[in-house]
Amino acid sequence: MHEDSREIRYLNTNKELTALCSGQLDPNRINEVLMIGSKTALHAYDVENNSDLFDREVSDGVISLAFGNISTIEMPLVVVGGNCSITGFDKDAEEKFWTVTGDNARALEFLDWDEDGEDELAVGSDDFAVRVFKQEELIFDINESSKILSLANIRRNVFGYLLSNGTYGVYYSRKRLWQKKNKEKATAIVGVDFDLDGQMELITGFSNGLV
Repeated sequence: MHEDSREIRYLNTNKELTALCSGQLDPNRINEVLMIGSKTALHAYDVENNSDLFDREVSDGVISLAFGNISTIEMPLVVVGGNCSITGFDKDAEEKFWTVTGDNARALEFLDWDEDGEDELAVGSDDFAVRVFKQEELIFDINESSKILSLANIRRNVFGYLLSNGTYGVYYSRKRLWQKKNKEKATAIVGVDFDLDGQMELITGFSNGLV
């Protein structure tokens, strides 16, 4: 794409947005779909074709979003973390997955926690817990010292976490590899292959603008 052909597109939902994610929701279509969460609804938008795919009311609200596959369900899903619940919707906005979790599901991440070649769903909640689900079954939980704000997949069953008190760190399955709390509060994390060596690193952003 030439520099002068690039453009910024705007989409006005007229709603307060709570979460965003993207993914190939329909395997028969090449382009990814932008999933937009508001307090009470999930909106799917095709950016390439500038068209709405669906607008689905979510009774437990939309606090967090993730895109991935539940092993027993054929189609990929957009997974919604809400008030004590986790719900998965397919490309037609049909509910295909539902389970309960403790408190508000603040953070969602897919990872191969048990290294069986299929992803499990990790959920971070306001009750200080990270829970790992295999389909609807809770297979592991970790208690932390504060609300879970974010989870970041680094590789397979290695993942980063960020707490509301500014603590951040990394788990390898059940084992915490390290944790840290700086003078400046950590506010965001993401897993990225920053140095292009084929290994993901945990990138952390801080309240003073430092990355």
